[in-house]
Amino acid sequence: MRLGEFDENGKPTFDWMHEVFGIASIDWRRGNIFLLEDGKILRLKPSRRYTGYASMTPRPGYKILGKELLNKQRGIMVRGERTLVFGLTPQLVEDTTRDEWHKLFVQEIINTIPSRAR
Repeated sequence: MRLGEFDENGKPTFDWMHEVFGIASIDWRRGNIFLLEDGKILRLKPSRRYTGYASMTPRPGYKILGKELLNKQRGIMVRGERTLVFGLTPQLVEDTTRDEWHKLFVQEIINTIPSRAR
């Protein structure tokens, strides 16, 4: 989900959705290595199908998931009590990690649904 529009310098501007979804800052980057909550390390390689991913820092009260390996204050997912933001579209991943990103995407959406609704 692309939550920001870009200014004339290519930097995202912040809108009301950043506040709703708990994003303190966002930078667009290409490929990186991420540490998942279960200790698994998952790589996202640059692709010709997408230009990059959103590297996000969460606001207080929100949790970062899929932390960047070298900067654990930033990551590729931000979770709130009833919200979840992915900084990429897993369906566009082209390399051997594609199935892992798909599983993570589906599992995190399931985790967002209140347990009584499941």
